[in-house]
Amino acid sequence: MRMMIAEAEAALRRILDGPAGRPDAKSLIDAMIDWYLAERVDDAVDLDHDGDMLLFQWGIFGRLGDRTFQYDITRQFISAGADDDDDEGIWQLSVTMHFPVTAETEDLGKGLRWCHRPPDAGAFSDFIEAVEATRFARRSKPERTEIEFGPAG
Repeated sequence: MRMMIAEAEAALRRILDGPAGRPDAKSLIDAMIDWYLAERVDDAVDLDHDGDMLLFQWGIFGRLGDRTFQYDITRQFISAGADDDDDEGIWQLSVTMHFPVTAETEDLGKGLRWCHRPPDAGAFSDFIEAVEATRFARRSKPERTEIEFGPAG
């Protein structure tokens, strides 16, 4: 299947908004990877130039008083019309689960991993499975889950 960058958020919402409501950590990661493998974007630079990638990240982020432990998967697109030195052509579609900051979440630290191309998705998935933050996110209920789409930065 094919889509345009501007259609990505609607496509993801259709995938995630099933009869069971918001997905848990496992189904969220699985859905994002499956979607990445199944659907390309027409108006992004090619895969060899990182035009369509996945980013998995976790850690404590936010402003003082509004800090949460975040478990996130993002699909990043680089618009084919973007200037090489211009970040305005980089778009990110993120799904973030927010958990309270506790001693346990502080011990999880922070980290990230990129998946640059579909053939790398298996190793990317294996990495996510091995991270302690994934075990935490699977057994814990998030305070909220947010979907955000817009320019990077």
